[in-house]
Amino acid sequence: MGVTVRFSASHLLTMTSSSCLHAAAPVQAYFVCPVESRAKYCSAQVPGKVREAQRLRTAVLCSALNKVRLCPSRIKTRRRHHLMKIGGAGPDRDAHRTGPGPPLVKPKFLGTRVFKNYDLEKLSQYIDWKPFFDVWQLRGKYPNRGFPKIFNDKTVGEEAKKVYDDAQKLLEVLIRQKKIQARGIVGIWPAQSVQDDILLYSEEQDPHSSAPVATFYGLRQQAEKDSASTDPYYCLSDFIAPLKSGVRDYLGIFAVAIFGVEDLSKGYQNKGDDYNSIMVKALGDRLAEAFAEEIHERIRKDLWGYCSEEALNVADLRRIRYEGIRPAPGYPSQPDHTEKTVMWKLADIEEATGAADFWI
Repeated sequence: MGVTVRFSASHLLTMTSSSCLHAAAPVQAYFVCPVESRAKYCSAQVPGKVREAQRLRTAVLCSALNKVRLCPSRIKTRRRHHLMKIGGAGPDRDAHRTGPGPPLVKPKFLGTRVFKNYDLEKLSQYIDWKPFFDVWQLRGKYPNRGFPKIFNDKTVGEEAKKVYDDAQKLLEVLIRQKKIQARGIVGIWPAQSVQDDILLYSEEQDPHSSAPVATFYGLRQQAEKDSASTDPYYCLSDFIAPLKSGVRDYLGIFAVAIFGVEDLSKGYQNKGDDYNSIMVKALGDRLAEAFAEEIHERIRKDLWGYCSEEALNVADLRRIRYEGIRPAPGYPSQPDHTEKTVMWKLADIEEATGAADFWI
């Protein structure tokens, strides 16, 4: 069975494929963290910049892993950064941590929860259509770049509307006839940080006397900052309470998947219908992304509950106006894709959902 996948962590972990239409199981994995409640640990040197910290996953982190993904022609023109030695980025790496921080919200459950046959009709309300039009190389010119303004573009507007209407019709069929299925899993564990690493523990074990059940290895920002800058060299571990602080903290992961997409795509292709073969993959990708957005919102408001009073619309969610961060392994804040393997083993994701870890 084909599957389109998105993955995350609360402080949450989620995965991403930049070429979702060319993979049977495009994946996303994120760390999700209630940043404001952790501000005491990560922003002591930069008061008022919690918003900047909230966008940590877009920070420039010049690691070797980033460079090897570039084609030779891009390497030649890429702006060169002076890098700090590993372990040398901010010798006072813990100087910006202060404690104890503000009270943390204890999650409403620990362990994992599995969701099967998730409401696709609900997920369709969270779809971000802008990347859908990118699949078809339909890009409006300012001020008609976004959805639904693209329909007003003189060059691509008419074709964009046609493709969108076709997508709506196919989506309605997929949901009504139950041709695809949404499954997901959310897991939350006690967690503490030790320098650049995040250690997870089973249930409510005493972290000082128990061995961790999993460890996520962070990479502190390596691009050397201006000598006049007081900004710390951030690492994802800065958003988890340090072990030595005595503050109990938590980290979660989630994985979401849309099953049946690949089989449907191949079926259309075998009939010579390349248009709908691409269309069903594009819709599967959008639903998987929407699933990640919806489950993250549900974690903040209900499953974890650290933002139980949140009242944001879908546009606000896309502008990242919620509390916390959702960085992803494979992105600059955590460039190591193999951390996803730790997620799969920790939450037993493949057994619970059927979503295979293609990184093993």
